[in-house]
Amino acid sequence: MNKKEKKKISVYYFIPIIFLFFLTFFFTSISTVLSNYINYRISGHSSGIKIVGNIDNYISNNEKSLIINIDKYSGDEYQRFYLNIFNPQNKDNKQILIDEFIFNPTHNFKSYILGDYKNIIWIYNRGLNAYDINSLKKVFSYKDIINHNPFLKHILEKESTKYNLLNNQILINDGQNVFSVNLDNFIAKIEKNINFEQLQNALFDTKLDLSLPLENFKNTGIRLIGNLDKRLYLKKTTKIGKIDQKIKTNLVFRNGKFLFDTNKNKLLQSKNPDTITIIHDDKMSYQGNHFTISVVSIEGILQWIMFQSDIGINPDNINSKVIIDKTHLNSQNQLVMITKNPESVLAFDMKNGSIIWKY
Repeated sequence: MNKKEKKKISVYYFIPIIFLFFLTFFFTSISTVLSNYINYRISGHSSGIKIVGNIDNYISNNEKSLIINIDKYSGDEYQRFYLNIFNPQNKDNKQILIDEFIFNPTHNFKSYILGDYKNIIWIYNRGLNAYDINSLKKVFSYKDIINHNPFLKHILEKESTKYNLLNNQILINDGQNVFSVNLDNFIAKIEKNINFEQLQNALFDTKLDLSLPLENFKNTGIRLIGNLDKRLYLKKTTKIGKIDQKIKTNLVFRNGKFLFDTNKNKLLQSKNPDTITIIHDDKMSYQGNHFTISVVSIEGILQWIMFQSDIGINPDNINSKVIIDKTHLNSQNQLVMITKNPESVLAFDMKNGSIIWKY
């Protein structure tokens, strides 16, 4: 009897051990799968290629939604720079080597993307260079600009010269003057009414004496008035001068700023209905490190609202704030937004605020 009882006890003893072993294996497998999935979404990789660059990134303004960036890969004895193009809708990507430094490079050049015009990507990498957006073949360089404008030779060869792309022009700032180069004919001229430092600013804060023009309404501008809690105002031109008209008094945007289209250097203004986009602090939680996106019609009607937590992007440092680096309204009426800290890129449907894709 004692021997039989001992056998029963040993069987019951192993059952919970086997069960625990099974649970451990099951949850380990699940956590591994989830971890791989989460890492895939967060790291911004697709098929092993990084799609949000650590140097610069850009959204093209052609009919496709393309993520364009320059990646730098460093080793003990080399640095390589790659131009990448990724289509988030069909997961197609292309990559080309644009520069390489061997044997412990000590150069201080920073490669960055200016923008694209007529399916040509313009970048700065030890000088201006242009690549075809489909084939990634190099088609122009700063030497082509010099051939048309010999007086720019010294300026284009200076490391301190800064560049930007606005519509069909490359803007060149040598610290003293701003020049523009027409990309249709490469003819350059000096510009006197362009604020170079203001360009490529995704957020715009209007002051009491400044309003932003609305494309679809003549003699009408819009601004945010208030030191902390800001309200929408229309600024209309009448026979007796300019007057401010409150749009809707119960719409308040804590530390509000307008969202700018960094491709066109214009107020980000969507049609049907005519709306503007405002980014402001999270009023629900009053957390200064979190932002809210509000899309409002020019009649003052709130179309939709989205919190940073809805987007799912958080800064690398809990005490830091997510930096909105670039914004763009494409031809499909989608708001494309690029952030830093962390590096992320996402697209919203401007009609309802739904996220179309995110990386």
